[in-house]
Amino acid sequence: MRRVLVLAAAAVSTAILGAASASAAVTVSSFSATPSTTAAGGHPNFTTTFNFSYSAASDDVKSTTVKLPAGLTGNPNAATKCTTTQLAADACPASSKIGTVTSVAQPDSPLPLVTLPAVTANGDVYNVAPTGSEPARIGMVIRPPATALFGKFSLSGPASVRVPGDYGLTVSFDNLPRSLPALSGTVPIGVQIKSISLTLNGIVGSKAFMTNPTSCGAATTTATATSYASATPSTKTSTFTPTDCAHVPFNPSIGFVANVVKAGAPEGVILATNVPANDLPRSQSHIRSTDVYLPLGTGVNVAALGAITPCTDAQLAINSAGAPTCPASSQVGIAVLISPLVGTSVGNVYFAQGTATDPLRMFISAKVTATQYAKFIATNTFLPTGAIKATLTNLPQTPVTTFALGFPGGPSGLLTAPATCGAHYAAGVFTPWRGLPLAGAFYAQTVNRTTTGAACPQAATLRSFMPRAVLPAAARRGASTHGTVPRRVRSLMQHRMSVLRHAMAKRR
Repeated sequence: MRRVLVLAAAAVSTAILGAASASAAVTVSSFSATPSTTAAGGHPNFTTTFNFSYSAASDDVKSTTVKLPAGLTGNPNAATKCTTTQLAADACPASSKIGTVTSVAQPDSPLPLVTLPAVTANGDVYNVAPTGSEPARIGMVIRPPATALFGKFSLSGPASVRVPGDYGLTVSFDNLPRSLPALSGTVPIGVQIKSISLTLNGIVGSKAFMTNPTSCGAATTTATATSYASATPSTKTSTFTPTDCAHVPFNPSIGFVANVVKAGAPEGVILATNVPANDLPRSQSHIRSTDVYLPLGTGVNVAALGAITPCTDAQLAINSAGAPTCPASSQVGIAVLISPLVGTSVGNVYFAQGTATDPLRMFISAKVTATQYAKFIATNTFLPTGAIKATLTNLPQTPVTTFALGFPGGPSGLLTAPATCGAHYAAGVFTPWRGLPLAGAFYAQTVNRTTTGAACPQAATLRSFMPRAVLPAAARRGASTHGTVPRRVRSLMQHRMSVLRHAMAKRR
């Protein structure tokens, strides 16, 4: 009977995701990352498969890391979150299941010169409640054969965002166990993992969970493993190329709210770029760059510049995940970024020290996790027409549904309203990661008080310039004239802009 239990233990232990062995580093002998569909912006079942080899029978896999390609994302809000307690008890809600896992392992033999057959064990993958500053966490439960004798195996690891970097996702599992917990008085048996295959579902319930990049360049996944005997990593890559970028939807819009006291006076402004959140059957293309043309006549409040201390590139530290160290007197606005991956992030807009080629710059920073800040540099150009163009380039391939900037008004506000009554049009040009064509959007600001504060004549319907003229030809057809600043964003900004307005007034 004892022999039967030992053999059963050996077979069951195969299901471990840990791996058993000891004096040489593990090698990732092969690795594949395969989407069930390559359609750009589509929602594939995405499968990663590790195969391991060992130079010593005593070494074990300790950790695995998968760096997903930029633009290949998961939405942790698409599924219910399982607690770590529920995961350990194999009691996660069915609505938190986001995929499946299969492990093949070699059990240690209880007899010398006897090799037991490898055993395959299956399990499920769950959306686990994140801990600390993590944006997301993935967990799994492996259910080996003969679970009446041996316990199930559970494991979870963080999904982190590569900030700074390409804003791609990295999923890691560490401290993989080297034996399966024994039940019913049996003795645990060590195992050596031979392979691990994990699939994350494209659709969970009726919502998109995994999404392909919205660009059609090579998408490379990098896999790394280390062992208990050696921290030296073994690495392999796997590449696929998204297809059919021409049919990736791209319908961004601009929302604009201005608190114009009178023509030519400093004004409070909220400007929001919005991308539709509907991601079925395919997600909207990520935005690669934007050119926003402020209403003609919008100016810079020169009187406020003397109280501003520009932030330097070193203080922004764009290649660092840490918070900027810009002086408080450089802050001129508020930033809000909304993403299904990191939720709602609030940050600041700083007046930046200019360069020879870009004399008028803004630094934008938003806190995306407890320890990571997204940072962007906006360049501003005065056009021959007198309009101000604000440009953001090299934006990351990550889903953002709203990106908003707010500038308070008042005597110390940075921007001034157009000096004439009437409707003043402006425009935005958006370059998608999917490639051409561009997308265009218009918005209008109405000045209804003269420079003296008197009401503008009803006949004052001046249009500062035809908005289509500012758009490249490729962006004119079908350009949107609809856009709003989401109510939630306005609520987030209004109090913060009021506080900043008072702080800016004290600088004078």
